[in-house]
Amino acid sequence: MTVPMSVQENIRRLDSQGVPVREIARRLGVSRTSVAKYAEQEDFSPAAPAPLARPGASVLTGFEHIIERWLIEDQRRNRKQ
Repeated sequence: MTVPMSVQENIRRLDSQGVPVREIARRLGVSRTSVAKYAEQEDFSPAAPAPLARPGASVLTGFEHIIERWLIEDQRRNRKQ
């Protein structure tokens, strides 16, 4: 069962005040294992995703000769087409 965020905050607050785990569990109506789990947890934010490695080559790799040919053909054509 998931403990609501407000209860998690109360667990951390009471734990920081030095209230015993059993007392926190009794006051908030959650199990002692849940209290211990959330009291020990320091950072609630999810881990940032690892950046994906991008290929070093350009998306145009392999197409340079085609593009060069198009540019040369365009230069040979009449100005007004």
